[in-house]
Amino acid sequence: MFNTDLLLDEPAALRTAISRVEGLDADAVIAAIDDPENRAAFMADREMTRQAQGGPTEFQGKARQTDGPVRYSAPSLIFTAQDGRRLEAGGFQSIEAYDVCIANLDTSLERRPPAEDPVQALNAFGYPLATQEVAAVMTHNNMPVDHLAAESALIEALGEGRVERIALGDDALWRPAA
Repeated sequence: MFNTDLLLDEPAALRTAISRVEGLDADAVIAAIDDPENRAAFMADREMTRQAQGGPTEFQGKARQTDGPVRYSAPSLIFTAQDGRRLEAGGFQSIEAYDVCIANLDTSLERRPPAEDPVQALNAFGYPLATQEVAAVMTHNNMPVDHLAAESALIEALGEGRVERIALGDDALWRPAA
């Protein structure tokens, strides 16, 4: 959506943007926009995004105040443990910041080893991944991501018929071959 000139608040533009998503009924989504229950859920979410004042996100200078209360900027994540503990990762953060938040909230989670092969990385998800996402899944313990090595492995797998490439901007989405 953000690499087009489409406007987010126009139903026809939204339909165009989401019609590319496999398995999504774009007409049903657009029809549901004005449903009172959906509208109420949207307003509740909108209210929650405008509660950053005085918190870690504002402290880091990653909050914004453009149309009322101090709000979280995108992408902001709030991690909440079952016991109520919360950690904020406001605005853009590195993968290491998210990793340390999760590690501080739940050390019982299983850490998967990195994928050794791009097809293994793609098979771990139920949807196509961008080259950079495959590279991240193939990276060991927050080491620098090697985009070019992942892209080379994906191109090799494409030549072997093990993956499919979907052109997207100056990159691609990849999925296992059908």
